Amino acid sequence: MLNQVFDPENLFWRIVSRLVDFVGLSIFCAILCIPVVTAVPALCALYYTVVKVFLYKQTRTFRIFFQTFARDFLKNVVVGLICIPIIALCVFGYLVMFANSGTNLGAIAFVIYYICLIVPVGTVLYVIFINARFSLGKLELFKQALSMTFAHLPSTLVLVLLSLELCLWSVNNWTPALITPCLWALVSSFFVERNFEKHLSDEEKAAFRGVSLEDFYEQEANRKKARATLFRK
Repeated sequence: MLNQVFDPENLFWRIVSRLVDFVGLSIFCAILCIPVVTAVPALCALYYTVVKVFLYKQTRTFRIFFQTFARDFLKNVVVGLICIPIIALCVFGYLVMFANSGTNLGAIAFVIYYICLIVPVGTVLYVIFINARFSLGKLELFKQALSMTFAHLPSTLVLVLLSLELCLWSVNNWTPALITPCLWALVSSFFVERNFEKHLSDEEKAAFRGVSLEDFYEQEANRKKARATLFRK
């Protein structure tokens, strides 16, 4: 009885382990973002780790996170130095528009500005996602990020709204920072990973997931079977 209770493979302990990973990753990422210039390396490491651990069931969560953070650190800092002014201008414009949104005209201008944020913020988000999952030069990275922003505009809108609202929630309350970074990465991955795979061959998709081609085909077959069963019900 006691062996079952304290078995690390027990459902209860697996849930506890995942909660520890979730909160721990969020805290480490938040701390590493404080110097600002290390924000992009931290967010890339967070996204990569969340995908590998929560989507593809890998272990050694924190080792993956810190190894990814250290990998290409200087390159990612340079990428961050390009992204930071873009985000700073977006935030400044947001604050100005929000401060003048008390009138009808100001409110309309604020809504229009909010919608226009999709392109710059979406591009920066895709820079983070692509940089976390692929190895590209800086110019190609930004070109691909801009292309993905427009190619998947509906999901880009969701990603931008998710990111902005979680940021505002964390800034206004602070306590949510215990979960919001990891929550942002996990929810984003459901959209981003699907968008990435639309541009890959089967062999590239298998490598992307870190499985053999045979396992990839088996995963796809199981997914189609589960979907067919769901629709029959």
